[in-house]
Amino acid sequence: MYCSEVTSQPLLTETEDIETLLTTLREKANAAAAAAGDCEEEEKEKQQQQQQQREHPSVSFYRGYRSVKVQLPIQENSPLEKENISSSSFCCFHVIGLHQALLPPSQGGVQFTEEERSAQLSSSDGLELLRVNWELLLWLLMPTVRIEFLSIVKEEMNLNRKKEEKVNVKGDNDDDDDVSTPICSLQELLTPLMWKDYTQLREPGMMDRVHYSYVVFIRFYGWRIHNEESGVLDRHQNWKERYKILLENCKENNNKQDDNICCGLKKCCFYSALTHILRVLLDLCFTRYAINLVAFMLEEMRKGRLLRLQSSLEKCWLPQVIECKQVPVSEKERLQRQLYRLTHSDSD
Repeated sequence: MYCSEVTSQPLLTETEDIETLLTTLREKANAAAAAAGDCEEEEKEKQQQQQQQREHPSVSFYRGYRSVKVQLPIQENSPLEKENISSSSFCCFHVIGLHQALLPPSQGGVQFTEEERSAQLSSSDGLELLRVNWELLLWLLMPTVRIEFLSIVKEEMNLNRKKEEKVNVKGDNDDDDDVSTPICSLQELLTPLMWKDYTQLREPGMMDRVHYSYVVFIRFYGWRIHNEESGVLDRHQNWKERYKILLENCKENNNKQDDNICCGLKKCCFYSALTHILRVLLDLCFTRYAINLVAFMLEEMRKGRLLRLQSSLEKCWLPQVIECKQVPVSEKERLQRQLYRLTHSDSD
């Protein structure tokens, strides 16, 4: 399970602030618009068509214009599972259909009790679909304005997986810009958001859909949003099973002798995706969600859980939040106090 190689040049360094990047994107967009104003009418139409074609596939998906082609997991107790035969069954979903497949709505409809919601989040429905299509859905549902950290995993790309992707794409998506074709190429998604993409994604209705995607991903880890306004997290009812499954996956990817250390950010284990998710939360101004995601993991570690992730949290996830200018100083200090309590005994 490795990420594909990126051909686009990074827009900024990892430490550059999001405001600086957005200013650059906006200035480029304004310059392009001014240049278009000097062209003939025919040239204008041509440029407008090209601009529409260059819309980020994730934005087209969230707007409901394009679907995504995903592999369906083998059903439990099916003949294929018993005979250990892989399935190549695929299905196309638009945004609402995919969200409902990944996190099926409560049987009670719009009005449902807290017990029904807890049961919904802790069920296994949709989890295998997300696991089977992890990389594709991560980059589809969590688009970013910066992709430079993909160079970390560039050398560890799985060539066999890359060949499989080419086979899957052939004949299905010959024209990536055609809104009538489903998104099924990871390479198509590994491009940064432009200014127009970013502004569209920041619209309230679109942000609601990104929020739903975040709920889908944290549910996969055994977590849920306890407070929608603040983004405070807690564990859902099925957290023990999720922790066990993800721990086993982490050990499988671990080349180190120390089982108490996560397999690391160079390997695309499921926990390594938190680096990308945190970056997207910060870039799309889900600042409180990013803060409370890190705060929750610190609290879990203080209680003796997820300790194998502590190195990744100290070296990567916490610094992401601390270095973000949009995070209030008081929140940075709170997270640093949490880390201090985690790493120091009461007698220190």
